[in-house]
Amino acid sequence: MSASEVPSACLDGAVVPLADARIPVTDAGLLRGDGVFEVMRLYDGRPFAREQHLARMARSPVRLLDGVKSLSYAANMLATRLARERGFDEALLLSPEEMVLELPTASFFWVGGGALRTPPLSEHLLDSITRRLVIELAGAREAPATPGDLETAEEAFVASSVREVMAVRRIEGRELPAARPVTEATARAVRAHIEAEHAGS
Repeated sequence: MSASEVPSACLDGAVVPLADARIPVTDAGLLRGDGVFEVMRLYDGRPFAREQHLARMARSPVRLLDGVKSLSYAANMLATRLARERGFDEALLLSPEEMVLELPTASFFWVGGGALRTPPLSEHLLDSITRRLVIELAGAREAPATPGDLETAEEAFVASSVREVMAVRRIEGRELPAARPVTEATARAVRAHIEAEHAGS
């Protein structure tokens, strides 16, 4: 393994070997979950949407946590564990008013009446970089929804930096149709955009 291939981490602004990246036990992020983070996927060693991720991180130390990738992910991880105990891969988060939000670590999209939809940012979701990309490329529209509205969904998928676009096969006990033309077209469009951006960089 060459020096450039040694796993590294950025800690307090310095890039250090992963084995040397240590957080003090007095760190507020460790003790209280007080901190923010970003996740960037690398393609051929280069981060995708680097500037957008860094800009969102710069906007994150605010008084309210809406739209922030906070270290306080305990509720999200609990939701994932509970979903897996019920035999599902992921949890679909709902607001106290029973409105569909997002997954613990991804945005949610569905097709209803032939139109691609996603919950609105006004429901206090994360303003995901990949969510924005799907809206731009596939023409998704923001629309509030309840779990009952999803009972007639023709397709559904999740989107994130790590997953890109991934089809949803089942919501609760309902199997979604095997034909997924919108999901597949969106996945191709997102992948083509990523490849074109990297080819030009």
